[in-house]
Amino acid sequence: MKIHNVMIHLIPFPFLNFRFFNLVPSPPWICNIDAALDSIKLKWSRKEDEPDVTDTVVTYRIPGFTQKITERLSTREPQQLLIYYMMPNTRIEGYVELLCGDKTSDKAHWSATTGPIQTGNIHVGCISETTALLSWADNGTAGTVEYRVDYKKKSPWAKRFTKGTHVPNLKLTDLKPGTEYMVAVSTVIDGADSETKTTTEFTTRPSKPTGVDLAGSPAAESATIEWKRPAHYEQ
Repeated sequence: MKIHNVMIHLIPFPFLNFRFFNLVPSPPWICNIDAALDSIKLKWSRKEDEPDVTDTVVTYRIPGFTQKITERLSTREPQQLLIYYMMPNTRIEGYVELLCGDKTSDKAHWSATTGPIQTGNIHVGCISETTALLSWADNGTAGTVEYRVDYKKKSPWAKRFTKGTHVPNLKLTDLKPGTEYMVAVSTVIDGADSETKTTTEFTTRPSKPTGVDLAGSPAAESATIEWKRPAHYEQ
């Protein structure tokens, strides 16, 4: 039995081009967002079994700016970004993407709000039957924010009233005599109302009785005093 040696020659064809394609990376996930008065620190993670992912792109928009801001970081760096020089009580939104060659992952959306500035203690002065003057420490916010003042009668079902001011004081009017009121002051920046409020309570002065009459003879040992209760008096 004869064994024949056969040689096979592989002839390359110029039209065959072997190429390794990049896979679409998995989207990152947001781990933590730390918000301060003037900054936001964003942290995210990615799958460790995708070594070909080379870059991270963070895109966001700050209120007042028309263009989006894009930050590009290498995945060899810490997967975090500090956004600073922001105003307090400002909300921003954005998203994070991972890059692998010419492939981009789905977006991981995020949103955050910088910390609010809390006003100082509220002082209530010049209290009358129907008015009261509120003032509070601005804590350096005067001229940069708007203040929101909520007030209502101290009752679970009482209607709440809201007024705005750009100075750290406000005169309340049209109050009811002899009535307890609750007040809350917060800051408003770029239309966003802070959830951190400073509160206090006060009571308006009672109404004075009118039409006092002395009934009985002046020579009598006793007399009855009668007066009219104010029309708007509340029990």
